Amino acid sequence: MSLIAIDPGLKTSNTGVAVFQRGKLVYNGIYQVQEIPWRDNMHELIRYLKAFVKRDDQVVVEKSFYPGKANIMHLKTIGVFDYYYDIDTIAPCSVKKIVTGSGRADKQEVKNAVIKKLSEKELKIVKLEDEDAVDAIAIGLAYLHKLREVNNANR
Repeated sequence: MSLIAIDPGLKTSNTGVAVFQRGKLVYNGIYQVQEIPWRDNMHELIRYLKAFVKRDDQVVVEKSFYPGKANIMHLKTIGVFDYYYDIDTIAPCSVKKIVTGSGRADKQEVKNAVIKKLSEKELKIVKLEDEDAVDAIAIGLAYLHKLREVNNANR
């Protein structure tokens, strides 16, 4: 089972993706919005995401609270995606708090924390120049942390 972490990058409308297997980062990338009709972008985003997700995988998406076309695209995409897969969400402030120690951390602080938490091998696949890709990793790391807390509490 893999964990697929998705950042619906609302500033750029791009979507960051991080794939973790056995708690280790194995893929990091983005779906970049294309110069095609909005509906077609939505279909392409779903096709892009489906390439990573298998039936028993866990998917986590950062909750979005912003109005606008990008948010609608992501909500509809995730809605369609949720029909096929079990999707969980995590709030941006929770991601920041878990990864950096501060729920009000800025993008650079999140990026620095992500770099510190990954192995050398994992860092080779990180798209450091793209904040949506880095945010997806942070979402995955935060979610893995929450899963460990739940597992420890259940013991």
